[in-house]
Amino acid sequence: MIGIMTVLVLLQVWPSVFGQRSASDISVPLAHAAAGNAVDQVRGTASAWETSNPPACFAEYRRTLNACAKGDKACETKTVNAFDLCEATGFWPQ
Repeated sequence: MIGIMTVLVLLQVWPSVFGQRSASDISVPLAHAAAGNAVDQVRGTASAWETSNPPACFAEYRRTLNACAKGDKACETKTVNAFDLCEATGFWPQ
């Protein structure tokens, strides 16, 4: 415990003892820059994903999960992984 405290104190005191900038000197310009003028982000047009119907991933997930044998963890895991891929890509993996 004493060793950990010593290391932490050295990390805090080292810059001020040896003339380098301390952590507080570095954080002030960053805070000032963050509080400055924010660049307005321009929103584009709606993507094809937003305007079209989303894939029926959940319906396919239910069908595939119901086809698994009761207690078959490998089949359930494969189905859950396929559901995640379908939500990410929009296509149910074969």
